Amino acid sequence: MKISIECECVLLKNTLLLFCKEYLSKSADCDFIISDKKISTKKPLFLIADSDSHMSIPFSKRTLFENLNEFYSAIQVSQGKVRREISSGFETRLDEILNRFRFEILSLVKEYK
Repeated sequence: MKISIECECVLLKNTLLLFCKEYLSKSADCDFIISDKKISTKKPLFLIADSDSHMSIPFSKRTLFENLNEFYSAIQVSQGKVRREISSGFETRLDEILNRFRFEILSLVKEYK
């Protein structure tokens, strides 16, 4: 789990830096971003705020990590589904090409028998 922290609240930011120091990463390399405000990003956003968020303040270190692990698991499941869909589409297309190729080879063999 790689985390980037982008918070306006200095106290919250420092608390998260202390709690999550072994998981910290640059925004470009992280799995998700923790923030205290909604920000425009292509990365998944774990929001800590008073309402309409993944977690509210105050929180304990244990609660933080329970919620972060749950969020990270959901991200992995979501990304796994996307990968399976891409993989499934690839396999379907590959099967079509191979079947066409097999048919052409058999036709060629029958033609020169």
